[in-house]
Formats: sequence, structure tokens, C-alpha cells
Amino acid sequence: AVKANYLIRTNDYTAAIPHLEFAIKKEKDKIQRLRLKFLLGQIYAQTGDKLNADKAFASVQGMTTPYNFTFNAKLNQLQLNTSNDSRKTIEELSKMAKSSKNKDYLDQVYSIIGNIYLQNADTAKAIDNYRKAIEESSRNGYDKAMAQVMLGDLYFDNREFILAQPCYAEALPLLLKSNPQYPKVALRSDVLDELVVHVKTVHEQDSLQHLARLPEGERLQIINAKIAEEKRKEEDKKKAEERIKQEENRQNRISSWGDLETAVNTNQTPTGTSRQNTSGQQQSDANAFY
Repeated sequence: AVKANYLIRTNDYTAAIPHLEFAIKKEKDKIQRLRLKFLLGQIYAQTGDKLNADKAFASVQGMTTPYNFTFNAKLNQLQLNTSNDSRKTIEELSKMAKSSKNKDYLDQVYSIIGNIYLQNADTAKAIDNYRKAIEESSRNGYDKAMAQVMLGDLYFDNREFILAQPCYAEALPLLLKSNPQYPKVALRSDVLDELVVHVKTVHEQDSLQHLARLPEGERLQIINAKIAEEKRKEEDKKKAEERIKQEENRQNRISSWGDLETAVNTNQTPTGTSRQNTSGQQQSDANAFY
């Protein structure tokens, strides 16, 4: 375990595989063994060994396996996309999105669909699915944040800075500072925040003039709705900050095998269909099983 931990943290995934396989054989606890098998699948995928990755993820699934294990293993198998037929993969993912069992995982599913479309250079459909991932997210955690980052990147690259700004601003409090995406998101959020202030000042002047011309009843209705919206945003921000604080505390207490899973995920960045999660936040992959 110690040797595997060291090798994974130094990105020597190939060398870590036999140590992890040995640990799986010796592990007596069923849940821990499932987690290690899942981790093995991630490492095989990271090294480009899709065949063995597929086998490892398949070994996680079973009649008595908790559903969140089965769901994430299936999701990772689809991302391997060994047939290179992205249409079939999207069809499978769309079926998963329609299942009531997956209502809490829609941010993961739509994000992966978005990644596939982006890999195929269909940015319009990628944007649509990243938006769905954000709108349908019930957990407001890592997967929602990464969908916001991916969407923000697309807007930013297209110089649609006003649309990119809220994506980065809302994703930032959901990311741990150890996340590889954090520095970029923090920088762009700060820069765009200043830019949007100037643009909004111009728009607000026009809006205030329009508001002043409205009947008093309609004017008060708009003002009250705006106040309610700002209160909701403030509450969401406080909840997100509390989640980050709890997560950082949890990371200080997780076991060595949890460290292994975090190390694998932290060294991976979601690109295309091989997207893997980072950090230890609420998310798909191995860290969803804490």
C-alpha cells in the first residue's frame, strides 16, 4: 500500500499496477476491494491500457454492488470508447440521463456528453450539454464546477467574456485550491469580474432609466425580484464556502487508500472522453465512494 501510494503520487502509474493488484487480492473488506478495483481501472485508463481498464471497471459491477459503484464504473467504461463510435456512446449516455436512478448524477452524464461533442469539434452541442449539466445538477459540487469551467473556456476562447464571467465566478468556490484548474479559473474570474463591472455600469444606467419610466407597481415588482435573487446568490455562496471548508477538513482525515484515489484524480484533467476528476470533492470516479 505504501509503495503503491508513493508510485501513484510520483505519476509512475505502470509501476504501481502490480502493487495495487496485490493489495486487491489481500483486501478482505468488500467495499474497500471494490474501491481498489475501481482505482485500478483508473490507472489502467491513465496508462492507455483500455482493455484492462475495461476489465477492471467490469469487475466492479455486480448484483450486490452498491449502485453508485456500478454507475461510475459503467460511466468510465463508456468514456474508454474503444470502438471510437461516439454516436453510440452518446446514445448510451442519453439513456442513462433518462433513468430516474441517475437523477442525482445528471451533471456527470451531461458533462461527459459535452466532452464527447467537444472532442468531435461540435462546440454548439458541447455548450448545450454543459448548460444542461449545470442546470440539472442537484449536488452543486465538483461535476457542476467542471461543467462551468468547460463552458467558461468555450465562451472565453470565443471572446464572449460577459458569458464566461459567471461560469468562472460560480465554479471558483466549488474548487479546492489543489485542483489543477484553480489557478486559471481564479485568474480569469478576477480579470472578467473587473471587465463586467464596467460593462454592467453602462447597462445599469440604461436599465435605471427604463425602470424609472415604469408604473410604480411594476417597478417595485422588479426591484423585489432583484433583491430576492441577490439573497439567494449570497446563500448559495455561503453554502459553497461551507462545503469547501468541510471538504478540506475531510481530506485531512482520509485514509491512505483515499490518498491514492485523490492522487490519481488530482493528476488528471478532464479533456474529451477520457475526462477524469480531480481532488476529493463530491464527484464521480473513486472519490464518490467516501
